[in-house]
Amino acid sequence: MFLLVLGFVFVRLSPATFLRLVHIYRSLPAAVVLAVLVSGVVYFALDSARLVLMDLLRVGDRVRRALLLGTVGLWLAASTAAAVLMLWYPAWTLFGTPP
Repeated sequence: MFLLVLGFVFVRLSPATFLRLVHIYRSLPAAVVLAVLVSGVVYFALDSARLVLMDLLRVGDRVRRALLLGTVGLWLAASTAAAVLMLWYPAWTLFGTPP
């Protein structure tokens, strides 16, 4: 969040500095950090929904393992799709050929 605000400040002060900041955003290390952050947020949301379902359903105790496995499966699918989408452009610019 701090970098986003910093980016807006750089637009007003120096457009060249802003373009360098955008280049850092599009680098592979920044994209990996962003992918890990998104993966954590997705897991937190899915696990929170699992906990709510366990509290609201009468059979929540009996299907606890199935809900956990479903949560992990959805998390892996969503995180993999998000990582591919977020790392596509940085990998393409780093290695020079479309991945």
